[in-house]
Amino acid sequence: MKKGFFSSSGNSSGSSKTTPKAAAATAPAQSPSAVAISTHRVPRARLPSGLNTQPGDPAGLHWSFPHGSCALCLTTLSAHLLSQTPFAKCNAPIPSLSSPPYALTDFPGRGKGLVATRDIPAGTAVFYDRPILVYDPSRAPSRPQLEPIFLEAVSRLNPDVQATFLSLFSAFAGDTLLGIVETNQYQAVHLEGDETAYAGVFPTFSRLNHSCSPNVIPEWDTASFCLGVKTVKAVRKGEELLATWIVPFQKRQQRLEELLVKVRCFL
Repeated sequence: MKKGFFSSSGNSSGSSKTTPKAAAATAPAQSPSAVAISTHRVPRARLPSGLNTQPGDPAGLHWSFPHGSCALCLTTLSAHLLSQTPFAKCNAPIPSLSSPPYALTDFPGRGKGLVATRDIPAGTAVFYDRPILVYDPSRAPSRPQLEPIFLEAVSRLNPDVQATFLSLFSAFAGDTLLGIVETNQYQAVHLEGDETAYAGVFPTFSRLNHSCSPNVIPEWDTASFCLGVKTVKAVRKGEELLATWIVPFQKRQQRLEELLVKVRCFL
C-alpha cells in the first residue's frame, strides 16, 4: 500500500485534473493555538491493518473535520496553510449569488445535471462550491481499504452534509462511498505553499456533466476554500451547463478511453 494516508500525529463528478502547484514552504513545528480546525485521528482498531504511516514520515496525511462541513485528508503543511485562511479561522461563508442562474434537472437515462434558468453572458460567475471531502489519490491505499476509511470520514460530518454527499451519483456498481468519490472527484483543490494537488468531491460542481467543449470552467480560491465556476461562453436559457472532467487536449479515442476508465460514462 502507499504510505501516508493516516498518521499518528498532526492535522489534515468527475475525474482528476492537474492543478497549478505553488512553491513549497516550511510549516512551523506547532500550529498556532488559535487554529479553528479540530483534528481527529481515526482509531487504529477501526481501520484495516497497515494504514498508519511510519513515525516521523514527513509526507504523512491527517484527517480533520472543520466545522463538520468537510472531511479533509491533508499534509501537515497543507493543514497549517489552511489554518491561516478565513475559512478555518472564522468559518467564512461560501460566496453566494443573489439569484443563481441554474437549476438541478433530471435527464432521463443519464441522471441529473444543471440547466441555465436564464441567458448567461460569457465570463459570468455561476456558483461557488466548497468540497465535502478532500484527499490525495496518489497517496491513498488500495481500493478495498478505502471504503471503510471514507465511511469513517463521512460519518463525522454534519447530518445535512452527509445527506448531500450520499445523494451524489456513483457510476461504479457494487461500490458505495468509494463509488461516489471516484465518480465525482475533481482534482482542483490546492493550498498555495504546498505542491500537493488534492481531489475534492463537491455538492454542486459534481452535478455538472462532461463535455469536451465545456461552457463553464472552475477556478479554485484558497481564501474561501471554494471552487468558483464561471461561463467561458454565452449560455442560453434552457441550455445545460457542462464542464470538462478529463484532459481535453487529447485525441478523441484517448478522451473516450479516459472517460470509460475514470467515470464509466455512457458514451
